[in-house]
Amino acid sequence: MTASETTPDRSSTPFRLEWIRIAGFRNIETAELSFDARFTLLFGDNAMGKTNALEAVGLLGDLRSFRNAKRRSLIATDAEEARIRARLLDGDLPYDAAIRLDARQRTVEMNGKAVTRNREFVGRFPMIVFTPEDIGLPKGPPEDRRRFLDRAVFLLRPSHLSRLTEYRRYLQRRNLLLREPNPDRNLMAVYDGRLSELGAELERDRRYMAGLLEREANRILRGVSGGGETLRLRYRSGTDRKDDAPPTAERLAARLKAAWEADRRRGFTSRGPHADDWTAELSGHPAASHASQGQLRSLAVSLKIAKMEIVRQRRNMTPILLIDDLSSELDERRRERLFAYLSDGDGQVLLTATGAKPYFWLPESDRLAYRVENGTFRRLEEGAAGRRSFPVFPPGTGEEAGP
Repeated sequence: MTASETTPDRSSTPFRLEWIRIAGFRNIETAELSFDARFTLLFGDNAMGKTNALEAVGLLGDLRSFRNAKRRSLIATDAEEARIRARLLDGDLPYDAAIRLDARQRTVEMNGKAVTRNREFVGRFPMIVFTPEDIGLPKGPPEDRRRFLDRAVFLLRPSHLSRLTEYRRYLQRRNLLLREPNPDRNLMAVYDGRLSELGAELERDRRYMAGLLEREANRILRGVSGGGETLRLRYRSGTDRKDDAPPTAERLAARLKAAWEADRRRGFTSRGPHADDWTAELSGHPAASHASQGQLRSLAVSLKIAKMEIVRQRRNMTPILLIDDLSSELDERRRERLFAYLSDGDGQVLLTATGAKPYFWLPESDRLAYRVENGTFRRLEEGAAGRRSFPVFPPGTGEEAGP
């Protein structure tokens, strides 16, 4: 895939992670990594700390573990706290960020000043993460697909997070009220009004993002898969399940009112964006039931790269792309096409793999690698010997040394 086959101009304001220092984080006692190349590979055997380092980087994006891990599990067993410090560059503008985790709390600083509200930090450094679990998205539970869309919307509109949080708060209150013996109908009307306003906004944003993703992912899918497959994302409203009309506060309010008695019997709210879902179709067939593993991998990668392209186009900023365990998720031809595509852009890419072979698919002028062993990171140089200056596979794998 080349630039001429995709987008004529993919330039944007450079956004980079310059360095990161990690201490007491999972199995990483102390580590300092610099990222003076656009592509960085962390490679080594399983359970050595590759994904842990990627997870630490990901916390700089939205203060959440992309493994959905609780705070205590992020702190090393023999440590009282975990610390992450990093310098990020937005064009020529540097930002120093610091995150400290202990058993009681998380504290965040930016440029030496305490961050008291998440929204002051979250979304400032956009990142997109691709993990092996993403391949199961079409077959997984609806909440995973809603989360995927919400995170995509959030990259464009950080206020989406606070709106979603408020919606969930009112939804919880309404559900509690439904279970009372004699619910206060006036209070219920207040909850319904706010849920309707917030819900209509959430669904509109999700639908809009689904349309953007479908368009961008179609273009990328053709290049990564090397075939003529087409993608369609079908959005299923939790407000009007059999009606594709644009969401409005009035429609949602009417559905909540009509479902009042049924919701009381169920004990929860049945209508609204908390019940939204979407499905993916490849060339007219449901991906969940008809797609091969290779097609699911291509679809997952295409959707993630589509997120990156949408942010680049609309925010003039290319997010950092984090790819975990690349070797096991894409065959060689798909990897070659993927890196040909990424090389034509300007985004920073951090990836992990069990062997160093993916390193040699990266552009020679803009790549570096770290070998990872038991939570330690050793930067490797190509040197005069070029591509033979370090082994392609970790010791003990039985693989030959050449690519």
